[in-house]
Amino acid sequence: MVLVTVIASIEEQQANLILEHLNAALAPDRAYEYDDYLQLKRKPQRCVLVDVGRRYTDERRASGEASVKGGRVGTRYVADTMKNARNLRQVVTDVLEDKILTGTSPLAAVEVGPFVFETADPIVPDEGVYSGADAWTY
Repeated sequence: MVLVTVIASIEEQQANLILEHLNAALAPDRAYEYDDYLQLKRKPQRCVLVDVGRRYTDERRASGEASVKGGRVGTRYVADTMKNARNLRQVVTDVLEDKILTGTSPLAAVEVGPFVFETADPIVPDEGVYSGADAWTY
């Protein structure tokens, strides 16, 4: 029998760390990655959808290697009322804006940030709910 250990990608480790911090602040509401949200049989009245990915950065060393690995986080607020969607946005802003999140993975300490607000979509009616989105860079 062969035992295979799967190590989470850096992107996955960062996403897990962000979700951990957001969920601690949002309780009893929750933050989900899109794939987890789509698999829910019963959608929550209020939640935050999170996506994490790489982004371009022009900070380079003389060797041409990127000295800073850039990332982008998208946060979409989905709620039953506009007020609740705005409250979700405020909680996420309090957790992320200008902060560095820390945690551990099976192999090492993980640090993500500081998060800088990039852009927002307003909260508007959206197929029976209210939703809006922010983008953050780090």
